[in-house]
Amino acid sequence: MISRFILIIIVVILSGLPSHADTFDTSRTWHNLLYYERSGDGYISLAHGDNFFISEEGPVNPKAEYQASVERVIHQDPEFRKKFPLRYKILANHLGVPYQPLVKPDPRIQGVTLAYPNRYMANPASMLGHVFIVFNSMYGRMDSDLFHHIADPSHPNGSYILNGLTGKFKSQYYSEPFYKRIKTYTYTEDRDIIYFDLNVSADQIENLLLHKKEVESSFYYYYFLSKNCVFFIGKFLNVVLDDDVIEKAHLVYPAQLINRLSQKGLLQNQYHRESSTKQFRKQYATLTGFEKKAVQQLLTEPVLTVPTNPNVLRPFLSISEYMINNNSQRISAIRHNRILAYQHLKKVGNATVRPLDRYAPHVTGILSKQWRMDSISPNQWGIAYHPIYYDNDFNDIEIKRLNALAPRLSITTTNSVQMGLTIVDIATITRQNAILKPRSWLLGSYIGYTNGVTTDQWYAQGSTYSLGKTSVIGFFLGANWANYSRLRESPLTHLGLYPYANLHFINNGIHPHLKFTIDVGYQYASGYILPRIEWPWGPLYYGVDYMHDLSGTDHRIRASARLLLY
Repeated sequence: MISRFILIIIVVILSGLPSHADTFDTSRTWHNLLYYERSGDGYISLAHGDNFFISEEGPVNPKAEYQASVERVIHQDPEFRKKFPLRYKILANHLGVPYQPLVKPDPRIQGVTLAYPNRYMANPASMLGHVFIVFNSMYGRMDSDLFHHIADPSHPNGSYILNGLTGKFKSQYYSEPFYKRIKTYTYTEDRDIIYFDLNVSADQIENLLLHKKEVESSFYYYYFLSKNCVFFIGKFLNVVLDDDVIEKAHLVYPAQLINRLSQKGLLQNQYHRESSTKQFRKQYATLTGFEKKAVQQLLTEPVLTVPTNPNVLRPFLSISEYMINNNSQRISAIRHNRILAYQHLKKVGNATVRPLDRYAPHVTGILSKQWRMDSISPNQWGIAYHPIYYDNDFNDIEIKRLNALAPRLSITTTNSVQMGLTIVDIATITRQNAILKPRSWLLGSYIGYTNGVTTDQWYAQGSTYSLGKTSVIGFFLGANWANYSRLRESPLTHLGLYPYANLHFINNGIHPHLKFTIDVGYQYASGYILPRIEWPWGPLYYGVDYMHDLSGTDHRIRASARLLLY
């Protein structure tokens, strides 16, 4: 007993710890490790649970938690070394105590990837996307583990949206096999996924694996807009990085984290995997009527022999797993036909069905903001900033647009000023066919001031169909509650409920750098026709459209330039 006491005194003297000069409990490293944030004059940890702290005061007292941890490190406490392997490693190195780990990281892990499943428009909490980490196994991604932060929305009872906005849901870090969860994103929720390899050292990878064990026993309170999956994945990465990539904020979303990591040179290599439904729609749109019927048969009933035409088998196989996950009554027929289809393609030496992930050696990040300038004939100019703006690739004829909290200012030559704010503008235009039948829809809210308060609230539903490979046509019906016309950028005579009908056509096959759209419809008690062309030039996108009132009483030409930003 005396010899152990003497050993402790020697270690303390040699290391100078703990002493009044030791300020490690106030360091960025310690605060990140324990998820402390400023709260008034003190601190509070975001982590909850009896298994995350050593000291009773630990949740609100970094110094008390540090002192209790130092004592266990000096004593080489086995329980501490097992439960908090990264805490033990960092403190042992800081104190000069021999590092004798009881937890070893998985030797199969050779890298770390950040994954971004993009917008899932059916869930308000996922409209900005999601992020998770993949710990890459030497045996491939399908043998890897996926690590993310998820909320449990089953408790408490009440409004899902209100509870999510006010932090009523509990959440936790969670690890599971990659191949299980990825089916949800790819085959159930119909999301594209972008992967980014993290540029981290072997020691940082080891530290992430050690820290993963520490956090899986704690829970946190989840907020849709701030303390969400992105925030906590960023906090997890902060523990091993030299600089913080996520901080306390009122609004946190995936593009912020991805672009911050990109700016710091922490991302390398980029891979884009399209959703199975998007791949299928492209393939299906090129088939003949006979081929389409053959695909439909393979998805509905078992066959004795499959068609020999690869143009039929490939679309069937690309959508088969999605259909199995979303149409339980067809599972046995689809699985039977899948076996036969793969056997035939393998026999003819053409069994590769799923396209490879699209690789980009240079990381581009996520375009998520926009500046826009308009010149509207005969006498109006406008400028708008869109702090949250997501749209599809320029050459994509399907649309999943999210535009929110965008202020706009316009001035006329008579010095009349109009101010406006687009609260939200959501558009999903997805191709429908005999097999996949999603609804296209539009939703938005605008308020402004032009010699009085103006507003426009709108909602419409419709169906959109392919016209060959490069065109779609959509039909929409809905309504506007408005006293302001966004079509003409001018006030209406009165506030009222106006019917909305629209025929929407998109083509991007005329030229690789040209998109043509035309709308014919009835809105704000007036018919109109609105053709538009748009083309990119470097980082800018230019457009010209012409709105003509079918009654012949009004028309305008608008030229626009928009700059998309990371």
